[in-house]
Amino acid sequence: MDEYVWQPERDHFRARPLVWQTHKGERYAVSYKQRHRFLPQIIAHPVWPCFRSP
Repeated sequence: MDEYVWQPERDHFRARPLVWQTHKGERYAVSYKQRHRFLPQIIAHPVWPCFRSP
């Protein structure tokens, strides 16, 4: 699996799946734009590398 460090200044990363962590410690793969709609309790930044889309 290819892993990348999240770089918010690079827009093309925003369209790719990211692994975000909620305040409860649960991790989900959600796109940058949809993160707060699907996970209101998500923390401000991903705590895991973002993964390249297949």
